[in-house]
Amino acid sequence: MEPARFVIRCGVLIVLLAVNIMPGHSASAQATVDEYEKAGEWKGTFDWLARQPVPAGTQYFSGHLDLTLDEHESGTLKGTLAGSQTEKLDLTTCPSMAVSPGTVTARLTGTFAEQKVTVNMTDPTYTPPQMSPCPTGGPPGTSGAVFTFPHFDEALRSLAPVDKHNYEFDREWTVVVGRYPFTLHYTVKFRRVAIFPRADY
Repeated sequence: MEPARFVIRCGVLIVLLAVNIMPGHSASAQATVDEYEKAGEWKGTFDWLARQPVPAGTQYFSGHLDLTLDEHESGTLKGTLAGSQTEKLDLTTCPSMAVSPGTVTARLTGTFAEQKVTVNMTDPTYTPPQMSPCPTGGPPGTSGAVFTFPHFDEALRSLAPVDKHNYEFDREWTVVVGRYPFTLHYTVKFRRVAIFPRADY
């Protein structure tokens, strides 16, 4: 995944994570699956927080995603993710906060085999949060979608088993990109919430 870039907007020293919005189709509701073809159902959450000190103050980025997938007899997983993204710019040059959160959606595919879960994302869409204006009247900058952040794919592909039905990923990094490093924390929790007995097939 392309590393995050930094930009300065409106003459204000605001360093932002990259905006690499990938065009794609909106993630529509998951197609109905014949119950006799399903081996199980999975649900999960993906929460993140990024904190970036800059000369004018500190920038905060955060959000929450819900993951829902159907498990097929072959171990194939198919589903969607959807959630919100927000930010706060605690800056002397342009204090601003989200007055309406942004939205993130995508389709998910993956596999479940030998107590290992791997999830991949396709067709992502992103609408940035609406921010309160700078005191000078200029528009504040907004970050790119969470799927452009470093290590996002790693979090979905490195879920570790906690027990028979629960998988998690929890890690924090200090990411150095450009002049101003930032701290990034992902927490992913994934659970097999239903199993359909093979005898029902």
